[in-house]
Amino acid sequence: MLVLRVQRIEQDGVAILFEDQKFFKRMVQELVRSAQAYVWRQYKVVWLAAMEGEPDGIKKQNAGRRAANKWLREEGVEYAHSIQS
Repeated sequence: MLVLRVQRIEQDGVAILFEDQKFFKRMVQELVRSAQAYVWRQYKVVWLAAMEGEPDGIKKQNAGRRAANKWLREEGVEYAHSIQS
């Protein structure tokens, strides 16, 4: 299922790496699918917003990656746990 989502997110301009996929899977493995889907959508939103805010084209993907992974680590999974309880 994650493979299909990776293909979709890449179509939106997000260059997700294998390491990003592994990190995401590890962070959401205990969530139900609907919560995982929510987190995935928000992960993409955060990534794209950070890219948009980075003026240097070379740094856009890294800015997006950093922001999305930080959000996932600090807020995303915890919020998803709270809504599935």
